[in-house]
Amino acid sequence: MKILAIDTSTMMSSITIMEDNRIIGDFSISQEETHSEMLVPLVKRMLEDLKINLSEIDVYAVAKGPGSFTGLRIGVASIKAMAQVFDKPIIGISTLEAMAFSILNDNKILSIIDARGKRYFTGLYQYVNGKLVCYFEDIIQENKLMQIVEENEKITIVGEAIGKLPDTLKNSEKVVLAPASLNNAIGRNLCVIAKQRFKSGEIESYFDIAPNYLRKSQAEVNLINK
Repeated sequence: MKILAIDTSTMMSSITIMEDNRIIGDFSISQEETHSEMLVPLVKRMLEDLKINLSEIDVYAVAKGPGSFTGLRIGVASIKAMAQVFDKPIIGISTLEAMAFSILNDNKILSIIDARGKRYFTGLYQYVNGKLVCYFEDIIQENKLMQIVEENEKITIVGEAIGKLPDTLKNSEKVVLAPASLNNAIGRNLCVIAKQRFKSGEIESYFDIAPNYLRKSQAEVNLINK
């Protein structure tokens, strides 16, 4: 079984292909260009390098947010288009969950994505009996993050937004900061999670899949405030 996963929810675009239990292609790039300019060439290049035809992909996986509004729209729309051509299933996965999936310890796991204005898209997780359990996903203020840390004995924080956190939080004895290298693992995690969900029948059609923004876009806010 071949799975193609796409993540465009942050400034790190990633395309990953897994065949059975092996990652055979994984390309991530941190870039300032729009995802629309990069995504299709990245997919085409990887398929050509691996000598794989798009028709050979059995399952598509996509990080459906939260994150960049533009990136999410492009990523989900691209996956829908590819899946529709050959009538293949799609599995949409929370970006925050895919980030937390990299952490293999007993701590609570806090996935964070910068939502600007000292706010963060946040997910709180923990492995329970070998399964990653989500306690919540929300957009919260910076001071609320400190409250979450104080309420837990030990907590691992993962995500590109770690660098934006205040020193008082990063230096807390209760906090373990995940290495930045894990930010490049989202695509691989999407593939593994997608395979698990495909086996259990948790799939979506290209009609149903939609981004999860967790908040209104700035354009929508401006329209409401007019």
